[in-house]
Amino acid sequence: MCTVRHPWRDGTSQVVFDPLDFIAHLAALIPPPRTNLVRYHGVFAPTARLRSKIVGRQDAHLASAMGQKVPGAKKGRGRRNLLWAELMSRVFGINVLTCPQCSGQCRVIACIEDPAVIRKILSHLGLPTQGVHLKPARGPPDRQFQFLEAV
Repeated sequence: MCTVRHPWRDGTSQVVFDPLDFIAHLAALIPPPRTNLVRYHGVFAPTARLRSKIVGRQDAHLASAMGQKVPGAKKGRGRRNLLWAELMSRVFGINVLTCPQCSGQCRVIACIEDPAVIRKILSHLGLPTQGVHLKPARGPPDRQFQFLEAV
């Protein structure tokens, strides 16, 4: 039984669902995968003719760092996935290619994938070489839930 926040026009103040109807109403609230949860209409829509007069232009470096299309870039097939530095910038809001001491530009010189070499480097730096032992996931406790039957 669910109590509604404000009584409806017909005076209903509580709603009773059977279990399947309740699950169906909950499932209807879940958005489909990989869809935008914010949709813009009118002049804020992505293809609106007047959008450029309302929204304004973006800086090319900022747009690239945020993983968006670079203004003025040629159209066509670009890369589909973002670079790891762009992903780190979007998620954590930091530029990982900037040196923390001198604020200069950093560049990747190697990508080490051999576990033996990684272990040797970590032990030389005094860092742990073993991964964290995670406990296996478990399901919720086994309880019988009592649902109210519709009258």
